[in-house]
Amino acid sequence: MIRSANLQDLPIIARIHAQGWHNAYGALLPKPILDATTPESMLEKWQVWFVSDDIHVLVEDDEIVGFNHTCQPRDIQSPPAEFGELYHLYLSPSCIGKGAGHRLFAHAIDHLKSNGHTGMLLWTLDGNGPAQAFYVRHGMLLDGCRRDDPEWLGPDVYEVRYCLPFA
Repeated sequence: MIRSANLQDLPIIARIHAQGWHNAYGALLPKPILDATTPESMLEKWQVWFVSDDIHVLVEDDEIVGFNHTCQPRDIQSPPAEFGELYHLYLSPSCIGKGAGHRLFAHAIDHLKSNGHTGMLLWTLDGNGPAQAFYVRHGMLLDGCRRDDPEWLGPDVYEVRYCLPFA
């Protein structure tokens, strides 16, 4: 079941988010950035980010095993008109490769469509092969935009943007 997240879900969302960073970005981000990425540090961020109804959790056997977060595009690199952004999609490690990511991805598309968006974009770390392959399997294409954020990601780490127009 996928449902809207609530404040009580934030510690679990923060734990899944921190685990996701360590699992997906361990070889891509500087060690000090990863060392500072803990469930507690993510919880502080989520207490600020949790301001909309665009955060959803996937619940299996009464346990939150993943989440997605959609929003208006946050970047200034000319996002396609009327596109929404998939800001976060993270899973508990035990759920990776079992269809949970597909369910959350499809839900994000449905949620953005229901809010009038004509497509979806997202940013992922350049070199994050498993995530990039997942997005390509789901029809997303690189659009040529690239950005860095040294304070958040460290030096010489870049994100690339994927887009998916809704047909």
